[in-house]
Amino acid sequence: MNAPPLDAASHVSARAIHSEHTSPLAGYPSRLFRIHKEFAFSASHRLTGLPPEHQCSRLHGHNYVVRLALAGPLVEPGFVVDYGDLQWFGAFVDERLDHRDLNEQMPGINPTAENLCEWLLAFTVERMWRDHSHIRWVEISVSETPKTFAACSWTAGEQ
Repeated sequence: MNAPPLDAASHVSARAIHSEHTSPLAGYPSRLFRIHKEFAFSASHRLTGLPPEHQCSRLHGHNYVVRLALAGPLVEPGFVVDYGDLQWFGAFVDERLDHRDLNEQMPGINPTAENLCEWLLAFTVERMWRDHSHIRWVEISVSETPKTFAACSWTAGEQ
């Protein structure tokens, strides 16, 4: 069954959809919307604490994909955050991580995917909270290969 075509009389503007008076979710005060943006970089690392014969104990590299996910209420004009406002994160990834040795960029931290997530999350939460205090949740995912990833998240109000 096909839906009837929309005409000018039945069209509802995006602004009206997000209005507290017309939204079908108006009675639910904790609506959160999630957005994601991916960033890529190539880097090397060597993991410590592994047996010498383990492949990750040797210097090697990956083509990483980092996914920044945010959740919060919509703010004008109907965004969680304008994707353009995330350029600083891409610049940080390019300047600090791309074609670098992660052992040098993260001194004192074993650069596993999990630790890289936490390291990036700490930096991101501080910046997001300063510039976009309405954000309630941040997650960083790091993929070293197309089939593996790690994630770390922060929720506002949790210790």
